[in-house]
Amino acid sequence: MKSSQRTAKLLDSKVFIAAILAAIVLVTTLITYRILDAQQSAQKADAAAQTAAAKTPAAQQTPNITVSEIAGGLDHPWEIGFLPSGAMIVSERAGVLSKFVDGQKTEIIRPFDVAVRGEGGLLGLAIDPQYASNHFIYSCYNSTQNGGDVRVVRRQLDASDTVVVERADIVTGIPTDLAGTLRHSGCRLAFGPDGNLWIGTGDAAIGGAAQDPKSLAGKILRVDRNGTEVSGNLGGDSDLRVFSVGHRNIQGIAFYEREVNGSWGITVEHGTNRSDEINALKRGHFGWAPPTPYSEVGEMTDLTIPNVIKPIWASGQSDTIAPSAATFLKGEKWGAWQNRLAVAVLKGKMLMIMDIADDKMSGTAITLLKDHGRLRAAQIGPDGSLYVTTDNGSGADKILKLTPTLQ
Repeated sequence: MKSSQRTAKLLDSKVFIAAILAAIVLVTTLITYRILDAQQSAQKADAAAQTAAAKTPAAQQTPNITVSEIAGGLDHPWEIGFLPSGAMIVSERAGVLSKFVDGQKTEIIRPFDVAVRGEGGLLGLAIDPQYASNHFIYSCYNSTQNGGDVRVVRRQLDASDTVVVERADIVTGIPTDLAGTLRHSGCRLAFGPDGNLWIGTGDAAIGGAAQDPKSLAGKILRVDRNGTEVSGNLGGDSDLRVFSVGHRNIQGIAFYEREVNGSWGITVEHGTNRSDEINALKRGHFGWAPPTPYSEVGEMTDLTIPNVIKPIWASGQSDTIAPSAATFLKGEKWGAWQNRLAVAVLKGKMLMIMDIADDKMSGTAITLLKDHGRLRAAQIGPDGSLYVTTDNGSGADKILKLTPTLQ
């Protein structure tokens, strides 16, 4: 009897273990099926996305952006220019002009006459479109010469692109804020599709300067590579180098591929306590008319001025974001963003992508780079990537490279 009971218990144990093993196998099988099903679903989703991307023309795709740091340890890098070799020339507000190759910095010059104070220093930069034959680069800065002014200096470099062999001061006497912190110096330089040098100046915080047709403050100037006036400027009572008047502090210039209905592109301008602006780059009056003594508040565009030109975009009546340099994105790898305007933003600490064409804006701005602080320069490189500089100071600024890819 006892032997039978032991046998029964043993059989019950075996049955119980067999049941547990069967349950384990069943659960494992179910889990495996679920994993396989999830993998198949993910593969189907990926395939569907790839199919959708394949069906979407490249020109309609939003690019994926990869951000990389290509240089660091800079002090307020203000502008970037590219030589035919692909090397970068960079101006730092602290008074250094340098060449960068593969992220390695070689100083070219520290101009003896740069006045570094407040907003002032070594600012704008442009590379001559005929650099391969003339080796000319241009810089705009607050100078200590002639009692102090803002000036544009052309320098010729040697074959190594690192030694200055000739200097020519081609535009001098642009007013500067001697009594203050060198405010509103402007100094954005760019060569246009017309082959001329365009210079954006600030009003130097001088009441009436932007309205004065003979003053070079608060203007867009348009000159040849020698600093001489060219045909097609504003004319009338204005200095012959003046293209437009009524500007407060030009920070950016970007060009269309060609002149469209009298407009060559856009300018970016700092507002007062309101209304930063993006304006058309065309002849005329843009409405900045501060009183004397100078005031830092008020409307940017005085609509009572006859034939005043209204902005394409303004930041609004309640705030400013301090937009800076701007460039149009070029190249098929930018997809749906090709020909859109990229604007570096200082106070607002971001990069804006804006759909502006023919002096009109469509939709709202897309924002990027919100975790890098203040942004100053924005320039398309010869490789089609976008290069942006930070403007945070303390020798910790960077040059960032934004590379677009499409699916």
